[in-house]
Amino acid sequence: MSTGAAGMSRKGAEFVRESEQLPDADRLGDGVVSKSNSSTTESGPAHPSAQGNRRDENPSTESSRITDRDIGVIQKMTAGTDLFERIGRGLRSGNLSPSDRAFVEELRTAIAKLRSYSGTVFRGAHLYLDALARYQKGSIVTEPAFTSTSKRKSGAFGGNTHFKIRSSTGKVLGRYSAKPHEKEVIFPPGTRFEVVDVKYNKHWRRTDIELVDRGIAG
Repeated sequence: MSTGAAGMSRKGAEFVRESEQLPDADRLGDGVVSKSNSSTTESGPAHPSAQGNRRDENPSTESSRITDRDIGVIQKMTAGTDLFERIGRGLRSGNLSPSDRAFVEELRTAIAKLRSYSGTVFRGAHLYLDALARYQKGSIVTEPAFTSTSKRKSGAFGGNTHFKIRSSTGKVLGRYSAKPHEKEVIFPPGTRFEVVDVKYNKHWRRTDIELVDRGIAG
């Protein structure tokens, strides 16, 4: 077994111990931002196939930065419970419990070490009219919560709104995700998106929105 493979095996084994020590919070679900955030090229779903230009940062460099604790946090976030949804609500309202606030900071730290993705990603969401009204062509929308997307179009689950996003700063969860087949790319809180197109899709009875990732201000 190679040194790199051995490193991943140790990290995988350590996750069980580490996850038990995480803040007491429910496991994550697709939540408010339904799947629906250097670069990567991967084919697969839960978050759509990538299109456009992509660049790769050396994965071995990424592995040297990621700790067992980081892996535990990412896997807890992607495990499929309501943690992600609850944290999204808390970030939007500014009302996070102490344990959720600590988890958010750990998750920010963990995903900052991941490869950035240049390419097209997708997400589906159910938005009420007031939320949908934020997306006006030419405007910049700042998302207060983590934004979960997929490289695979088939990964943009349901909802009345479908987003197509040109990513440059979204982070590839890849093998660190509890569900790597979802091909998830996640954007941290505070990411700005430029609205380049908004159309109502009569066939699918949904609103299709095209965004360009503009990163975090300053």
